[in-house]
Amino acid sequence: MCGACVLLSPLVYIAQSETALYVVEAVYRVFITLVFFSVGLNVVDTYPHNLRCTAHGLILSVTYMGGAIVRGAGDGGAIVSAIVCAALGAAATGSALASNIH
Repeated sequence: MCGACVLLSPLVYIAQSETALYVVEAVYRVFITLVFFSVGLNVVDTYPHNLRCTAHGLILSVTYMGGAIVRGAGDGGAIVSAIVCAALGAAATGSALASNIH
């Protein structure tokens, strides 16, 4: 799915009409939603049964907070948004690597 997103991302710049751009963004969001859902479900399944609701709420809170940070960085320009996205991506990668080491 991530490969499909990488292949789909240049279409944002190639789309000739506004409608085509909306379609490309919608397809891209479907793939991203599926990726987040599958990762979130796998993470929540690792928690004990009595903590799954708490884990799901924590994951949603962190996701919303990250979205608010990235959206708020848009006022600072493209460079600030890129730096924030890169930092969040590096943090997610580090977290994934740390969870696989045990």
